[in-house]
Amino acid sequence: MVSAISCLEAGLIAPPGLAADRLEILRHAYDQALKEPDLVEESKKRELDHIRGEKLAALANSVMDSSPQLVERLKELLAR
Repeated sequence: MVSAISCLEAGLIAPPGLAADRLEILRHAYDQALKEPDLVEESKKRELDHIRGEKLAALANSVMDSSPQLVERLKELLAR
């Protein structure tokens, strides 16, 4: 769950209910941007790992579906 949350920090997230055609446009633009040499170079410098929309959505859903007990335990561990 912690790795999923860290992946979400660097991702782009659209609002719930976004029309599928608009979501596809955003995902395509994001994929194209990740091919830009300057962005690739800067990402390497910052040690960023970009994740495509479908995988990012699956990670977000897994975090959102976590049990309240797991979330509380994670909060305890992170507070140390």
